[in-house]
Amino acid sequence: MSATVTTTIVAQPEARPEVRPELQALRREIAGLERHGYLFGKKLTQSFSPFLHDVIYRELGLNWGQIRLDSTDMDLFLRLVRAPSFYGASVTMPHKVSIIRHLDELTEECRDVGACNTLFLRSDPATGRRLLCGANTDVIGVRESFYQNVPDPDAPDKGAMLEMCYNPTPYTELAAIAEQAGWQVILGTEALIWQGIAQDRYWTGQELPPETVKVVQQAIASRLPRR
Repeated sequence: MSATVTTTIVAQPEARPEVRPELQALRREIAGLERHGYLFGKKLTQSFSPFLHDVIYRELGLNWGQIRLDSTDMDLFLRLVRAPSFYGASVTMPHKVSIIRHLDELTEECRDVGACNTLFLRSDPATGRRLLCGANTDVIGVRESFYQNVPDPDAPDKGAMLEMCYNPTPYTELAAIAEQAGWQVILGTEALIWQGIAQDRYWTGQELPPETVKVVQQAIASRLPRR
């Protein structure tokens, strides 16, 4: 007499991959937004960029936001930009050059400078495929800092300097030396503001009216220390 032994094997559910804590934090920040972008780089805590764009979006009535992604992980960033609600990114050091080889199209300024600080989206007219495009609005920020603040660019005497440092303070030793020599000192927040406005032109398709620019300038000025 023989006995038949039946063994039932119950499949165990596959372990879910562990979600990195920083990704959990990103998801929480994104959850309440209609559209989101990133500030992608390292050592981002001093940057006013997310605050700047938050002010602009509030003035435009948009439930958008820019999230800090303090990382050197390019593969992670390229995965995150596939999200349907992603609109674009500010790209800072150390990625301004290395991001270029991952982009589909570059603006003329981006090609000429060889560095990208702005990632924006467009669609391929033939296929509808989403394209990752690169621009450089840093050059616009520097240019407009002078155009908007120097009353007489052809003045024969003295000159103007742009102090790109703005945090923790734009009132640097170099700026003090220039002022003592009679030069006009333009704060680096001006470059921040004008390059950021140019970025949002790519992302939102909207031009900011002068009164909104004034609100943005006042908001940024409120973050600076007193002299």
